[in-house]
Amino acid sequence: MKTLERDRIDEIVRQLETGAYGLALAPGLEPAWAERLLLEAFASMAPSVPRTTRIDALRKELSARLRKRAPQDWVGAKTDPVEAPAATVSEDLHVRLVDVVEEHQADEPAGRRRAVLIGFIGVAILVGGVAFVRVHADALATVQPTINELSPPAAASGVPVSGDIRVKFGRRPAGTPTLRIEPAHAALESVHWDGNTLVAVYAGLHLSTRYQLVLQADYRSRLEDVGHFEKRWTVTTQGYPVLALMPGQDQMFVARVGKLSVDFSYEPPAKPLLTIAPADGILTPGQWAGTAWTASYSGLKPLTRYEVTLTVDYGAAAATSRRQWSFSTEPGWPAPGVPVIWYATQPPWNPTDQRLLAVDWQGNLSGTMYPTSTLLQQAPDGSSVLTPDGGSIDGNGAAAAATPAYASTVFAADDNRSLCRVAGSGALWLETGRLRGAMRRVALVGSTGARVGINILACSVTSDRAVIADNGMGGTAAVRVIALTTGRLLYQRSYGGASVALMSTRDGRYLAEQTTTFDAQGQVATAFTVIRRTLDGRALARLDDRRVLRFSWDGTRVVTVPILSGSDVTLLEWQTGKVIWRQAGDPAMVGRPAFAMSQPNGTAMAIGVGGADRSGALDQLWIVAADGQATQVVKGLLYAAFTGAF
Repeated sequence: MKTLERDRIDEIVRQLETGAYGLALAPGLEPAWAERLLLEAFASMAPSVPRTTRIDALRKELSARLRKRAPQDWVGAKTDPVEAPAATVSEDLHVRLVDVVEEHQADEPAGRRRAVLIGFIGVAILVGGVAFVRVHADALATVQPTINELSPPAAASGVPVSGDIRVKFGRRPAGTPTLRIEPAHAALESVHWDGNTLVAVYAGLHLSTRYQLVLQADYRSRLEDVGHFEKRWTVTTQGYPVLALMPGQDQMFVARVGKLSVDFSYEPPAKPLLTIAPADGILTPGQWAGTAWTASYSGLKPLTRYEVTLTVDYGAAAATSRRQWSFSTEPGWPAPGVPVIWYATQPPWNPTDQRLLAVDWQGNLSGTMYPTSTLLQQAPDGSSVLTPDGGSIDGNGAAAAATPAYASTVFAADDNRSLCRVAGSGALWLETGRLRGAMRRVALVGSTGARVGINILACSVTSDRAVIADNGMGGTAAVRVIALTTGRLLYQRSYGGASVALMSTRDGRYLAEQTTTFDAQGQVATAFTVIRRTLDGRALARLDDRRVLRFSWDGTRVVTVPILSGSDVTLLEWQTGKVIWRQAGDPAMVGRPAFAMSQPNGTAMAIGVGGADRSGALDQLWIVAADGQATQVVKGLLYAAFTGAF
């Protein structure tokens, strides 16, 4: 008979051995018995290899020979050879299989019959061995430990870096099992029994690390066989506990005075450390507020990028948490020549932690400042903000008045570089002059002993006039228009005992006179506003139940609100009554916070509107063009630095 070369036999065996070995292992026999069964099957099949090299035919023959040699209850008996589970064959077993096929490929049929007989004898021995193994295996199985519960459970995440490991047994071993953690840099401080629960106290795990827990125990059967029990499971420790950072990563326009804050999911065992670079200003030591670590800072430079470093030292290099993030600060004082609208984020009567923001007339953030004194009003273009004493704050810092004004009677002029004020001791004088410059007297307007107060309604350098109101017990008693260059009285009007409130255009050409009358029971009978020309005192328009908040820069439009009932805010042309823009309100509400400002040398109006709270707080800032197109540029609590708002 023609025989095959060893290389060809090696190739055929490799294609057959893994499936055949999987079938041989199917009864649950020990690997040694399965190997013997496999060797016998290959030996008996060897003479068929030279006659046919079709792998599918050889596979069927090999599986049939395995069935003949396997126990009667062999699970693999019903398994299709093609679907046989693959089993890894060691190189040693493979070489032995090749040897046996090479040796027996030329056997005669009688030799094959002898091999079959020998195989039957081997199977008998194998069956006896299987029975012996099963008896001992069953005896061991009855005492094998069982586990009901693991804590932390398998695949758990967020496991604390120190704590307890608990293994609850259904059937516990006789002795105390061993428990270890891999990697082994953590210490198990004690292992003890609590009933049927094995408890191990551990410490020193690293954050965000995957660990394998290994439990091992020996046990003994009634036949004195010794078994070894092993349970492995993995857990992952809690991550670095940082949840949120404030200011956030790459956040823009961050306040130059504020707080750094790190929100943790839990309070770490070590105190965090915050540092900032460049090291401008002052960073206070941090402190806990719940699970947030905060540190106040001040003195940061405008439009500067800062990097913050958070370090939490857990006492081991591998466990030290270090986070870095960056943010950029807000602009400082607005660029020269850019008209802006200033507003505060805190009540102006609370100068501590005060922050003012400036937006241009397109609503873009253009500047910030942190005043340390009470503010009164901004210049029309926002290039400076006046203080009650007649001083000012601008890009060069704050400057106090050489002599303070009387009762905060300070008014920014429409040229943005000058002001008007009332000052004096005894005799009160209207004065004017440049900001931070010398003041000159214009006209005598009253005395400190008089029961009539004084208020400035307009200061126009471009029109050479100031509007002065004399305030009585029930409102405005009289109004005067005075030329700034000469002190000459240009216009005056007395209101007697009427309850009148006044608003002037920025140049003093028109006055809005709000008049309220009362009936015998003291209830409001009528309320209306008359717009009067100061050139000749002529009344030009009447607005029933409307109060004027502000005139436009050219005086042709007014922002109004109801006097008696309702809370709408309306921009209209007062000469024609045409409504340009209106924000509806609650008809049943009587008034709400609202202020307005005209665009310097422009046609737009800035209108700030609040809710039902009449403290002066606003929550909307609109810029309304002359054609009624409106843009909301600020949302949220604000206090406008418009004239009359502070």
